[in-house]
Amino acid sequence: MKNKDNNSSLLILTGIIAGASAVYFLKSDKGQQMLDLLITKGDELKNTVSEQSQALVESGKSLVNDAYQLGTEKATDLKDTVESTIHDAKDVSKNKIDNFQSGVDRAKSKLANA
Repeated sequence: MKNKDNNSSLLILTGIIAGASAVYFLKSDKGQQMLDLLITKGDELKNTVSEQSQALVESGKSLVNDAYQLGTEKATDLKDTVESTIHDAKDVSKNKIDNFQSGVDRAKSKLANA
């Protein structure tokens, strides 16, 4: 148990020394220069990430808009094709019915004359 207490004390002492060393360094001219450099580089990095994120968002919006436009065009084309096909089928059906009715009328006429 005493060994564990010694290890804990040693860890606390090491942490205090490391913290004091960091404070001493950061209070020095070289430490201040390092902090200023870190702050400047951090701001540059933040700005770069922000700009690139905005560019990606705009690119994503553009892609979604393009996909929507293309989907709308394709849906309209499909609708027009279906309507045209239905119209053509109605015309063919009407012609077939008219031809059939004409044949029925001729057959009635021949039966009436017979």
